[in-house]
Amino acid sequence: MTVSAETSEQGNGIRWGAFLLVCLAYLATTTGEAVLAPIYPVAADDLGLDLTRAGVAFAVLATAIAIFNVIGGLLLRRWKTTAVLAAALAATSLGALVAATASAAPQFLAAQLLLGAGAGLLYPGAVMSVGTLAGPRRRGFAMGLFGVFFSGGLVLAAGLSALGTQIDWRWTFGIASIL
Repeated sequence: MTVSAETSEQGNGIRWGAFLLVCLAYLATTTGEAVLAPIYPVAADDLGLDLTRAGVAFAVLATAIAIFNVIGGLLLRRWKTTAVLAAALAATSLGALVAATASAAPQFLAAQLLLGAGAGLLYPGAVMSVGTLAGPRRRGFAMGLFGVFFSGGLVLAAGLSALGTQIDWRWTFGIASIL
């Protein structure tokens, strides 16, 4: 799925297959980054984390997202878009897996760093791809659909967190890793 402005602009419609893959990647990374807030109280009890570490965990996640947004944009100058998107998904999956298997605060914080890296890396390439894959006449429509997948990731994270409180909070991150 190499995204090329020339290829998409020749067609009149959205390249649905590639477009859907980019949107699903956005759903997956959003889910991974968004499970922290609702599941933290349960995970904190299990890992012995306090409110100070909650602030640190959220700061690590948010800072990583910001820094890796810039890194993702810079990587697009040297890497194919698909490579940046694959790196984002790999970081998200690894971060969720580390969170699911964490036994102490440092592991959990490392997981937040990886989840933030995945979310940050994905965004520049995904936004660029969505506009290109939509073609010149449907960019606004495509961005609207792309936003729906962000909201879907938030909903999925909330649902997984609710499930995690009933079973085990680790399942929340485990399922996010599979996404």
